[in-house]
Amino acid sequence: MNRFKPVYHLLTMRKYCLLLAFAIIFTACNKGNESTEQENLVGKWKLVEILEHNGVVNKIECFNGVVLHFKVDGTFDVEHFESDEANNCISMGIIDEGSWKNLGNNVYNIDGDKIIPKFEQNKLIMLSANGDETTSNGVFERQ
Repeated sequence: MNRFKPVYHLLTMRKYCLLLAFAIIFTACNKGNESTEQENLVGKWKLVEILEHNGVVNKIECFNGVVLHFKVDGTFDVEHFESDEANNCISMGIIDEGSWKNLGNNVYNIDGDKIIPKFEQNKLIMLSANGDETTSNGVFERQ
């Protein structure tokens, strides 16, 4: 029985090495996914419509236009737009700033609110992740 002891230890050590290798690969894959999710959110997003749970879709015109700019450093700003007398869409400047963080599992903390972004091609739909009942969701297009 003693002559099999080194073989048993070798097999046990090999099993631990395989488990460690899988753990490293799994962790590396998860970090890559979070990075990809974060890269999806970074950029400028223009509010184009509000989806209400009763099926109503409200298109957003320039007079109440908003652009969110999510930056790589974990900050964002909100730019507001209005129409002038000639019906040109002009920027009224930055009206709000804040911070955001990827919490993992496609959940973000955006200035204290937990949000689940849903990406569809060049569109972003912001959904509440707090479990609160919401009456509408913003739909944004990448700029």
